[in-house]
Amino acid sequence: METVQRTICSMCTSGFCPTDVRVEDGRAVAVDIGAVPCPRGKAQLEFVYHPDRLRRPLRRTGPRGTGQFAPVSWDLALGDIAAQLLKIRHRYGAESVVFFVGYTQEPRPYVQRLAHAFGSPNYVTESSCCFLATTLAAAATYGPAWRYFHYSGALHPATRLHMLWSANPPVSSPPTVANLWRPRAGGLVSSWWIPGGPKRPAGRICTSNCDREQTEPWPWPSSM
Repeated sequence: METVQRTICSMCTSGFCPTDVRVEDGRAVAVDIGAVPCPRGKAQLEFVYHPDRLRRPLRRTGPRGTGQFAPVSWDLALGDIAAQLLKIRHRYGAESVVFFVGYTQEPRPYVQRLAHAFGSPNYVTESSCCFLATTLAAAATYGPAWRYFHYSGALHPATRLHMLWSANPPVSSPPTVANLWRPRAGGLVSSWWIPGGPKRPAGRICTSNCDREQTEPWPWPSSM
C-alpha cells in the first residue's frame, strides 16, 4: 500500500521546507520537496536507510584506534556509561565532565537536563564553531535586531553591496535566496555571488532585480 505523508525538512537551519514523503509498506521510498533544488533535502533517505547507520550501541573490544567494536544491548550500554560517570564524579567532581551534543538538535534539551542533573555546568554544542558564532558577531556589530541576517536573508537598510563568498545559497539554503535577491526600496542593492574555487569561473551579479550573469572568468591568483 502506498501513501504520501506530508511533513517538513529540517536538514538545515535556513527554514522548514514543506516535504512530501512517499511510503510503501511502511518504508519511505521517495522524497519530494517541490521545486527547491536542495541536495540535502533530497538525500534524506540516504541518512535514514544507509547500511552503516548505527542502530544499537557498540562497545570497543580492541585497543583504541583499531576500530574493533561489538554490539551490546541498550541496558548494558546505559548501565556501563552511568557507572563510569558516577565513578568520575566521585573521584574528580561533576565539573570534570563535559556534555557535548552535535546535530541533529532533537536530543539537546535532554542532554542539557542530564548535565544539570549530574551537576555539571559544562553543556556544549557545535554551535560555538557553527553559524552561532556569526550570529553573536552580527549582534555585537549591528545590534540584536540583525543577529540572524547572515542566514535569514535579511539585509541592513544601509546595505548597498552584499557579497556571498564561497557559498551557493540557491542549493545549500534555498529559502534565503528570494529575500536576498528581491528588489529593495531606497536605491540599488547589488549582490555578488562569488564561487568557491578556480574551477568555478562563472559567478552571478544580481542588481535589484537579479537580471545579469557574470560570464567572464574571475581573476583568480596565478598560484591557485
